[in-house]
Amino acid sequence: NSTSNDDDGNFFSPEMMRDNFWLVVIALLVMAFVIAAGVEETMKHFAVRCCRMPAPLYDPQAVMVYLMTAALGFATSENIEYVFGANKSPLPGTSLMVGELFVLMIRICMPIHLICSVLQATSLSKMLMGDTQIGLLHVLLPAIFLHGSFDFFLFLMGAISTAYEVDSPFLEALGYVVPLAITATGIYFAYTGFMKVLNTFNSGYEGFPRDEPEAPTVFL
Repeated sequence: NSTSNDDDGNFFSPEMMRDNFWLVVIALLVMAFVIAAGVEETMKHFAVRCCRMPAPLYDPQAVMVYLMTAALGFATSENIEYVFGANKSPLPGTSLMVGELFVLMIRICMPIHLICSVLQATSLSKMLMGDTQIGLLHVLLPAIFLHGSFDFFLFLMGAISTAYEVDSPFLEALGYVVPLAITATGIYFAYTGFMKVLNTFNSGYEGFPRDEPEAPTVFL
């Protein structure tokens, strides 16, 4: 009876999660796309925007380097938190050190922060090249969508495992295969999109005139 009473008062008990799984999904969507992806991508973006640049940005490669630097700094701090914040190894029967190395390896194989920075660089470069139809939301949305999709699936797998007390090799494998597929898709769109912008820049676009002090910098 005491166990039943504890479960009734705990929303995160398996029984309560099963009975209100649609609420759990909504909460996970908000966590993934707003709290995690929305906040983190905006932070990385403004980490670059708020920097005092020695000169206005023109070259898409320079834009990408700045955004990737911010993404790598954020990813490094996050990886330190994930790796050293664990109390036990995620791999049964292994030491904590082996589990930490495993988590770090998985996160290196899925560099979602870095990919999102290239997506941002693609849209931001178009803005700096004079595309007036691109605003801040347009720059952030592709990165937020990719990042949010990645996080949402991981959250959903954890919720299903907890709510239905499932511990199957298939679910565990799915938890790796789908995020890897999302990562690969993100790499493809980030690479192809950025190369199109870079080819446009290299085919004759020279950016804003550097000899005009009043030339607009549009964003940065």
